[in-house]
Amino acid sequence: MLELSIRTDFSGLERALMDMKRELPDIAARTAVARTAALSRAALNQAMPDIFDRPTPMTARAVQFKVDPAARAATLFVRDEASKGTPPSKYLAAEIRGGARRDKRSERALIGRGLMAPDQQMVPGHGAPLDAYGNVPGSAI
Repeated sequence: MLELSIRTDFSGLERALMDMKRELPDIAARTAVARTAALSRAALNQAMPDIFDRPTPMTARAVQFKVDPAARAATLFVRDEASKGTPPSKYLAAEIRGGARRDKRSERALIGRGLMAPDQQMVPGHGAPLDAYGNVPGSAI
């Protein structure tokens, strides 16, 4: 005769479900913070072409974020490094905080030589060569 006996012990499953019940709110909160920061960064970076005329790729991707999972917090910031040239955090400061923009290196050179007043800024003149982003190339300056 065939005899079949089945025994179950749900205590391990019950413990796992209880652990999940305790951990789930924390996981959900960390995920929500990270996703909100990512969506915020994407929205700000997408708005760059509406704010600036033909922004460079560096400017268009200037907003970054950092997530601190332990604190369930995220920080949005403007990139503070550049492989060459001025980092976005410096040239976007006037747009973010208000006030006048910083003088460009070429403007400081002209002011230093007395060829331009300290309260003046350079703008491209009619017929000035412009790159794809509307800036005067360094070779033309």
